[in-house]
Amino acid sequence: MSEATLVEATTPDTERKWVRTFLFSMRIDSPLAGLHAVTKFVLVMGVSVVLIGMISTARPDPVGCILLVILGFILLWLAGVLRWLFRSYLVVIFPMLFSFFLSWMVFNPNPGTRILFSRQTYSGVINIGVSVSMIVFAGIVIGYYLYTRHLYWGILGGAVAAIIVSLTPLNLSWTLVSIPFGQPLTLIISDRTVYVAATKVTGYLAMLLMTFLLVLSTRDIEVVGALRKIRRMPYVICLFSSLMLRSLNIAMLDFSTIRQAQVARGVNVRKKNILAKLRDYAYVTVPLIANMMRRSTEIADALMARGYEMRSQPSIYHEVKPFRAVDWLLMLGTLILVVAVLVFGLNITEVGLSLVSGLGS
Repeated sequence: MSEATLVEATTPDTERKWVRTFLFSMRIDSPLAGLHAVTKFVLVMGVSVVLIGMISTARPDPVGCILLVILGFILLWLAGVLRWLFRSYLVVIFPMLFSFFLSWMVFNPNPGTRILFSRQTYSGVINIGVSVSMIVFAGIVIGYYLYTRHLYWGILGGAVAAIIVSLTPLNLSWTLVSIPFGQPLTLIISDRTVYVAATKVTGYLAMLLMTFLLVLSTRDIEVVGALRKIRRMPYVICLFSSLMLRSLNIAMLDFSTIRQAQVARGVNVRKKNILAKLRDYAYVTVPLIANMMRRSTEIADALMARGYEMRSQPSIYHEVKPFRAVDWLLMLGTLILVVAVLVFGLNITEVGLSLVSGLGS
């Protein structure tokens, strides 16, 4: 396909405010709606590579990670999807990041310059027995489950109560069997451990925000248009990618429709435990797979009816965007940032501390 056959996408209807993306819908007047799909991909990959350098254990850069987190929030706000992202995914992301923060401090001890907490967590001997804290934990979890048919808050409350009891003289224990196993382990939390763990968690949050930015602000047709702009990209690959991306988008809509139909029929009327909820979600897969198989057959019949073949070439493609000045500037800025961090070792935190010390002296 020659360059002359590439035409820019027509201007959308002014009455249309939202456009469907991979995972959600984006405001059509958003600044990100005009960016090229390749630009978004380069931006996300470049920032991810930069973050890998910033969360290095040897030279962490928390200030740089925080700036990229702020950039991610600003871009998501400009796309008009930040509120939906908070309601849907960040409620799960923040506990996950907090768990990673604790896991890093536990399994990566570093004395640093100041030890904040030190305690032996494993003596090298496995003691099989019963303690008051264990009884408190099991009692709270079982009681909460019998009362509400839920486990999450029961486990969380039981763990907190067990920890509190274990720190008091009331935590009596009775050892039945002692088995030597492995080497003793000591939990050491220092200023360096907290510093590195916080930097890594902030960097992973920035990566997640950039990934969400790509899937929340990109349409499947833009990806296919970017592939068609690559002259050496075979048409078969472009057609297969278009059908795959569009099928994923439609599958998400089908899942939402089936789930709403289940709720309308009283599936979610009464409270259920986590196993029952998982079983309800499993029931969705049967009609979802049936719809996907039916649609695949319909698409194949439609392609055959229109005379599509693997060797055929389209005469025109209406969703190819040209690169604009802002696209080139963003890709150039991303490349400069990657080179500055990975090649020249730019560390924004160290630069800021040196400037502050210079002004103070």
